[in-house]
Amino acid sequence: MPVQTAQLPHNSALHKIIQPGDFTDCYYNDAVSGEVSVSEATMRALAHMPGWVHLLMRIRNFAVSFYGLKTGTHMTGPVRRGKKLVVGDRMGVFRIQSVTEDEILIGEDDRHLNFLISVLRHKQGFTLATWVRTHNRFGRIYLSAIMPFHKLIVRDALRRMSHTDA
Repeated sequence: MPVQTAQLPHNSALHKIIQPGDFTDCYYNDAVSGEVSVSEATMRALAHMPGWVHLLMRIRNFAVSFYGLKTGTHMTGPVRRGKKLVVGDRMGVFRIQSVTEDEILIGEDDRHLNFLISVLRHKQGFTLATWVRTHNRFGRIYLSAIMPFHKLIVRDALRRMSHTDA
């Protein structure tokens, strides 16, 4: 089955922080075995983005650098495959915020918004969910501007989870 939209699972840690006005979305891929560790699935999805995503991120980083936002240029590269992810690890622009046996939360806080990505393992597949809380008008404009790209990137990341060579 292809990647599809889904409801945020009840057991996701994101439920503890969601407030009215926050943005959330969730996608599901059942082509990934639930026997894959959540660390491995996260690395497959997020550690090695395709070239078109890197190009978009360079454009984004240049544009937001004038506004004093985090650009990710100072951040470390992906962690080694096969390594169990721990809180504080970085994968490009993402910092590991929380790790359990079945869910990893990755994200950043910035002046315009805070965001978290949840990679959650199920018996038959994975969900990849995003939570965003904007802090100001610029955050709302920024979120609206990136939304079409966000959807493409998330779907692509979830598809990469099912590939062992990702």
